[in-house]
Amino acid sequence: MKRIFYLIACAALAFSCATKTADISGKWNIDSACGLSTENGEKQAYLIFNDGKVNGNASVNSFFGGYSYDNGKLSFSAMGMTRMMGASMEIEDSVMSAINKLATFRIDGDKAVAYDAEGNAVMTLTKVTDEAGVCEGKAECGDDCCKDAQ
Repeated sequence: MKRIFYLIACAALAFSCATKTADISGKWNIDSACGLSTENGEKQAYLIFNDGKVNGNASVNSFFGGYSYDNGKLSFSAMGMTRMMGASMEIEDSVMSAINKLATFRIDGDKAVAYDAEGNAVMTLTKVTDEAGVCEGKAECGDDCCKDAQ
């Protein structure tokens, strides 16, 4: 009996070490939202997470605000957004709907899946690993441009 308890304890310890919360920071391209591909959007849909602040683009409009990420649970706060019309409003609506439903964020390497509170996948993402695509510590000011945050 002691041996079984010891094996279970070792397995639990190994599992807990292997399931550390992955780092959400950086730029994530949104591949799909609410089942709709973002491939043909006016702009690449993305999220940038940096030190409690988030910004991104939903295909037409930019958005920004705060976020909290703890043990896979993701929540947004004080969100704002530009409000222009564009050619890919269906994609934009899907991205914003997914963001509003999002409750958890599971990262596996350079891929991530966001889930709603019921456990349904609402968004798939790919981490941008090239430095040209990430504005860490900076404010986004355009597709290929970064400037110091004020």
